[in-house]
Amino acid sequence: MNIRSLSRTISSQFPPELHAFAYTAPWLARIRRYEFATANEIAAYQLRTLNQVLALAWEIPLYADNFSSAGLHPGPLKSLDELKAYPCITREGLNELYEYLNAKYRGKYTAYSSSGFTGTPVRVLEKRFRRHGIEQAFLASLLSRVGYQPYRRQRFVVFKITGPDSSVLMRQSGNRLEINHQRINQDTLKEIRSRVEAFSPHFFHGYPSTLSRFARLVASQGTRMVLPRLRATLLSSEVLTDSDRRIVEETFGARVISLYGHSEHAVFAGECEHSHELHIEPLYCVVNLESTTPRTVGQEIIATSLIAQKMPIIRYRTGDFGSFAEGPCTCGRTYTRLRNLDGRKPEQMRLADGSRLPFIFGEFQFSSNLIAFQLVQLKPGQLVVRVERTAEYNRENELQLKTYLENKLLGIKIASFDYVTPILMTRAGKRILFLDYCDQDH
Repeated sequence: MNIRSLSRTISSQFPPELHAFAYTAPWLARIRRYEFATANEIAAYQLRTLNQVLALAWEIPLYADNFSSAGLHPGPLKSLDELKAYPCITREGLNELYEYLNAKYRGKYTAYSSSGFTGTPVRVLEKRFRRHGIEQAFLASLLSRVGYQPYRRQRFVVFKITGPDSSVLMRQSGNRLEINHQRINQDTLKEIRSRVEAFSPHFFHGYPSTLSRFARLVASQGTRMVLPRLRATLLSSEVLTDSDRRIVEETFGARVISLYGHSEHAVFAGECEHSHELHIEPLYCVVNLESTTPRTVGQEIIATSLIAQKMPIIRYRTGDFGSFAEGPCTCGRTYTRLRNLDGRKPEQMRLADGSRLPFIFGEFQFSSNLIAFQLVQLKPGQLVVRVERTAEYNRENELQLKTYLENKLLGIKIASFDYVTPILMTRAGKRILFLDYCDQDH
């Protein structure tokens, strides 16, 4: 056995966390080095890395053909603005790219898939452990803004269970307690609450819909949880509404920090110590906002990954919409910031005249008696509202919700309320705010 084979044999016995840490430590050091760099220093890093990524993309026929069709030629960019001349790639395009590269590499690299929230899941390729290690570095940097201390043991409650035995209610491994987010209800609340309080975590992590649902169930009991060590709740993978943030912070007594990211490895952005604006990590991606479809608010987020190594992601149409913040942030970072996320393309309702209306939560203060609601459209101009409620939910709560929706959705009539338990979610357990069944027979 030669030295290389012996090295592979030995390293295969290491736990996955150790392999990932080989990427986490140097990336965390790099992130810290640029965290408070000047705008010019960050732009220089991005341009240098972007040119390396584009050089890889030009070697892939799908990208090369698209670039050439747009009148582009191989060679380094002189400024970040020149990236806007490159054509966008869609979800379907990324999947086509995945199929080509997976066949080329013959399964050498690991495939990762999105949840398919907006339709067909998107698959990407990356070197095993590299993806997880780099993501952990950016996550550690983000959480350090709310008291996380890298390389020290801290307890996390993660409101999601994956892998084997994913149907169990709770599962603990060391300093990590996992809660089955799809089994949180009034029947399991007492057991979950008791276990979480005894675990005494430093951080919560989950979807906004999951934590707000848990918070509303707890609040319906009229008491707050005893969580003396809880520093923050990290919410990700869904649009965070003001009402969700408010109920989670009030119920658990700790700051909410929001993360915007993709399974596709395209974007990573999070809040800072002083602001709810999403600071886009400049070492992770380059983001442009562009008007790609008629909308009354926001522009589509077009993302280019600076860390995707085996499968370049160039000007990816994310399907998310937002707006840039203006002026400097008081935290001192010179990052580009998203003032808000305005939802996704599927969250657009049909008016009676055939036009579309995007739905945004806004500042609505939901009653704690309302656990969750979902909007279902069977006919243009009309909605059925599905509601999951506590035992204390009453007629006043229904009228409050109806008034809010009809004021917010001008041109839409609330046809009826449908009381269900639980609200329909994606297979991954994410919130589905809006279901459009107009083109289906019932």
